[in-house]
Amino acid sequence: MASEQPTVKYSELVMDWLGELGYTHCFFVAGGNIMHLLDGARSRMVCVPFVHEVAAGVAAEYFNEAGGEGRAFALVTAGPGLTNIVTAVAGAFLESRELLVLGGQVKSTDLADGGIRQRGIQEVDGASIVAPITVESVRVERPVPRDQLVEHVERARRGRPGPVFVEMCLDAQGAPVDPGEFGGADLVAEPAGAPAAAVTEAERAVEPIVELMRSAQRPVWLIGGGVTRATAAEVREQLGRTGVPVMTTWNGIDRVGAD
Repeated sequence: MASEQPTVKYSELVMDWLGELGYTHCFFVAGGNIMHLLDGARSRMVCVPFVHEVAAGVAAEYFNEAGGEGRAFALVTAGPGLTNIVTAVAGAFLESRELLVLGGQVKSTDLADGGIRQRGIQEVDGASIVAPITVESVRVERPVPRDQLVEHVERARRGRPGPVFVEMCLDAQGAPVDPGEFGGADLVAEPAGAPAAAVTEAERAVEPIVELMRSAQRPVWLIGGGVTRATAAEVREQLGRTGVPVMTTWNGIDRVGAD
């Protein structure tokens, strides 16, 4: 008789997938509704506890913005854990910065069906609360394949960056699953910025800009937060050679030195 395939908790698979995407740090405030996710993260990530969720969210945002090795995400529990991190999510949305937030939720069988406001402990519809200030906000009520979860996660930095919120029900986190059934396609983390298909379009967009600069009598370069620090550093010398004044928006103020 063939032996049964070993099973693992779905939360452990999720953390393995995040690790393959380059995530190395988990900034968290512990809670019962994320116990499986936190258990999976503690043996795979550098887990840093925070005393308030908004601090965890801001720290994860700037950890990624700093451009060092690895990536960080925030992990918060349901109810007040979610509502506490809303300010950090809104900030990342307005700044167009990558921020992945994993949130806990009550068991799928305890979710309110719309007839009542709450059935599960600390139940609140987090995915709906942050939907207007995220580039993606989803609830996972049962384990989903790897490629589906990765599609949600990578929205944080694909195209125009922004926060992604993945709310995961407690029974989905702890569900025993066969890794082979949820593997999906191989993971290939895309670099931050525009996908390859958009590069050609961007190159075409340069041509009218060049013509506008040639015909302008008093041109000025305005650099915003969408210009990465690496890009700004790379073109700094070229900008100087053009003799064109350079200004920045508030979000781009650290891209060019005041001198």
